[in-house]
Parts: sequence; C-alpha cells; structure tokens
Amino acid sequence: MLSKGSYQLLLGETALLWLMFAHSPWPPAHGATARISQAPSHALILPPPLDTQVFGQTRWLAGADVVLKVVTMDRRAGRPVQAEVRVVLKREVEASGRGAGTVGFERVVFQGRTDDRGIADARFPTPSQPGPYRLSIAVRSPIGDDLIEQNVAVEEAGQVLLTTDKPLYQPGQTVHVRALALLKPDGGAAADRSLTFEVRDPKGNLVFRSRERTSRFGVAAARFPIADEVTLGEYRITAKLEADGPSPGAKPTPLAVAERTVRVERYVLPKFKVTLETDRRFYLPAETLRGTVTAAYFFGKPVSRGRVAVRLSTFAAGWHDIAELEGTLDGSGRWSFETPLPPRWVGLPLEGGHALLRVEATVTDAADHTERVHTTLPISQEAIRIAVIPESPDLKPHLPMGLFIVTTYPDGTPAKCRFEVIGQGVDGTPALMARGETDALGIGETTVRLSEANRKRQGTNV
Repeated sequence: MLSKGSYQLLLGETALLWLMFAHSPWPPAHGATARISQAPSHALILPPPLDTQVFGQTRWLAGADVVLKVVTMDRRAGRPVQAEVRVVLKREVEASGRGAGTVGFERVVFQGRTDDRGIADARFPTPSQPGPYRLSIAVRSPIGDDLIEQNVAVEEAGQVLLTTDKPLYQPGQTVHVRALALLKPDGGAAADRSLTFEVRDPKGNLVFRSRERTSRFGVAAARFPIADEVTLGEYRITAKLEADGPSPGAKPTPLAVAERTVRVERYVLPKFKVTLETDRRFYLPAETLRGTVTAAYFFGKPVSRGRVAVRLSTFAAGWHDIAELEGTLDGSGRWSFETPLPPRWVGLPLEGGHALLRVEATVTDAADHTERVHTTLPISQEAIRIAVIPESPDLKPHLPMGLFIVTTYPDGTPAKCRFEVIGQGVDGTPALMARGETDALGIGETTVRLSEANRKRQGTNV
C-alpha cells in the first residue's frame, strides 16, 4: 500500500467520512445532537459501494519509472468493477525573489481504465526535480466515484567509486584521492555536483576535509599531504556526493557515500629478490621434497654467502610447523635442499580432501637485510583425480549411456591419460566395461551398455 495503515488511502474520501463518524465520541458533543439526529442512520453507517485500493511506493527515484496498481471492487457484490482512473501529481514550491508565496505544479501523469479484473497498472515517469509531491487518484465508475490522495517524496540516488594512487604510504608522502560519481537509475555522470572528501586517522580524528565540484564527467579529486610525524596505522577516506539545492538552513543530505582505507607506516623497499622453486607442483605423503632458493639484487648481482632458512608448515585449524632447514647461498646466490615429507596429513574439505603444505624461504644478506617468499602446495593421497559424469542418473537396460571422464592432477591441471570403466551388478558379476583416453584438457567420453546377462537385473555399480 502507499501508506501502511492509512484508511484514507485504502478507502477514499467517502469511506473516510464514514470512518470518522463511526469512531467519533458517543454521545456527541453539545450542540451537535440535533444535526446528527436529523440524518438517516443507515446513510452514514453503510460504506460506499466502490472499494478502491492502490498499491505502490511512497518514495520514488527521480528520473525513473514508477508503477501503481489500482484495484476497483464492488464492495457489496464482492466482484471487480471497471472504472476510469486519472492520476494527477501536484507540487507547491516557494517562489524566489519578489512576489508572492508559492508556484504551483500540476500534471496529469496517467489516464486509463481498469480491466475486467478491476485492475489498472498506472506507469509513468517520475519528475526529475526531487522534493515532496501530492499524488491524487480520481476514480469514476458506474457505482460511484472515489478520490485518493497521498504525499510522496521524489529523491535522488547515486553511487561513488573512490580510488587512491596506492594502498600504502609513508609519513611525508601525499595521498592522491579520486572519485567517480554517477546518478541512478541510468548511471549518467553526476556533473557539477558537490563532493566532500574526508580523512580520519586510526583514532577517528578528522585530519582532512575538502569540498570539490565534480567535472562534466562526474570526476573529482583531492590531495592529502601526510605530515612527517603522524599516527601510524589505517586511515579511513570517505567521499560524500551531496544533493543539489538543499533547503535554506538544512543540512546537505548525501546521495551516496564511499569509503576505503589506506595504511600509513614506515617501510623499506626490498633490496633483493628471492625465488623459491620446487621439483613438483604437488606431492604424495612420505615423498621427498626437493627445491632451490635463489637470491639476487635488483641490479643483477647475486646475494652470495647469504643465510637461508626454509620452514615447512601444514594447515590444521591453523598453520603448524613440521620442519625447518638452514643453509648458505653459494657464490651464484643458489641453495638446494631436500627433505622427506611426513606420511600422515590432515585433509581439508574446502581443498577437495587435499592437505596444504606451505614452504617459506627467508634469506638474509651480509647487511642483515631480510627478504621472504613462500609458496603453497597440495598434498594428495592419489596422483590423479578422476570424476565421472553420466549423461543420465539411470542406466536403462536396452539403451546406451554416455559417460564423461575428467582427469586432473591434485594441483588442478589437466591430466592426459587412458582410463577403463568397469561396472558390476548387485551380485558382483561384470555388467559393463569401456575404455578410452582423455585429451589435453583432461576430458574423455565413452559409451556403456549393460551386458546381456545383466539386462534383467536392476542395479549396477560403476
């Protein structure tokens, strides 16, 4: 309904008059007894025959289409009635400058009739100018007329995309903030609108504010210089797109708000690059892990004689260390290692039953500068994973059925291999058999059919 619990909206003017009388104090006030007693009691107590109901929203989006459902019923007969519907939208605004008071706005936005079911869908575009409006719905039918009025609000809405030039800053640097503002529902640029940037430090203190006007493309930007001595941590940046033309003395209402956080901390750029390589992309339990750690400065010189520490850990309700190796880089900045893996692992449901092995390498050069790198590898009980996808959940006795076979390695890469499908009946006797080969994408297809001896049996295991 347009207004939940509004009898005026549901019943119309005539029914409202009856409702006001029916719920008025009794006995009536002094002086009103004579007038009420002269009117026939049934004329005021009985509701009007036309029952008009309107379904819709009371808050509309500027520039969008709105739909109101008007339902007209014969209250006494309990059936639909055809009626003419006329929807009028009104608004009164204060005139500026010299002259009197208000300027009126009135427009017929819909005219039509309800169908055989007593229903009319009134569709019309909302005004582009936001503000309060008065909606009037006049209904005329063979059994009577009705008028329903309701206050509605036309509002603007938008969205803001807020970006920064990088996610991490040091004290003394400048944060470059940019926002793209769009208007709903068409996503057009919010041109020449007021947009406010605010920055708050980790303690919630407002440390920067700037109000900018968007360009004709809906873009606004600002620069926030960071002091040399500031509170380190996460800074919250907010962009607020404000509505145009607020009422005098009223607080601007934002059409859209966007937030993002950046970190301000002291950091040192990496001095060299560490590379970690293993001989395989996945491993089986109790296999031997072999790998190589390489470190080199960015200008090309290897990190010779650097200290290396390799830590192995697995995930089981948190990361737990299982082994640690130490060594020294050679003259070319390389160090090779190998270690046996444990025979027992904890599989993870989210990883398809695989366990996770994290290998972390830490290299420290002669100047005690440390860099780290890590990689995560799956640990699987089987070297190849097989998935069988039948084209039908049931195997019919006299019809062939296609099977799709998908073979992958534990790390998810396709596995090209040969396969064999064997099916057994409920009594254990062979029921079907097929062979094939998967392609480079790990996908194969074959067709199976029940053997003559098992066509009369029900149930086959593949």
